[in-house]
Amino acid sequence: MAVVTSFSLDQDFWDSNPQLLLRQEFKDYHKADKSRGKKTSSTVMWWIALCYDLDRDNKWRGQTQEEKHLHLGTQLLEEPDFFNQNKKWLAPLIAAYIQMADTPGKRQLRSFTKKLDEKTEWLDGLHYSDDPEAIEKALISNKNLYSSLATIEKQLNEEDGEGQGRGGATPSGADKGDF
Repeated sequence: MAVVTSFSLDQDFWDSNPQLLLRQEFKDYHKADKSRGKKTSSTVMWWIALCYDLDRDNKWRGQTQEEKHLHLGTQLLEEPDFFNQNKKWLAPLIAAYIQMADTPGKRQLRSFTKKLDEKTEWLDGLHYSDDPEAIEKALISNKNLYSSLATIEKQLNEEDGEGQGRGGATPSGADKGDF
């Protein structure tokens, strides 16, 4: 089950997700927020959810961490370097969120995509004249890696209940837009 049931940024994070206040890290952070209506902590929690939640409804899921940190820091918090400037106090909140949000399949996806991003960064730094054989071997291996990634994502969609309606019901043709 998803930690965040909706990624509607027009809603207060805490009102939409009160279950997170049962976790001590979030409860303490919420309590410490002295901004009007707890707006600051709500916005930071949306930032954490969008940066770290691998739920299929999170439209930022496919972006690299660096892209999410930069763009969401800029758009939500008006601080492009928000993560780097605040990572010490953010770390326990992020760790708690990931621990709550990640199923075994999502942990595999997180690890797998991190390694793929590292490989892409490594490949981007190479020049074909450096070692063409190693580069070609790495590029060819990407086919297998992306096939494995597709398998993990398919399993995640099943884990997330894709193809099911509320209460586990199978959607009708009309629900799917077939009629």
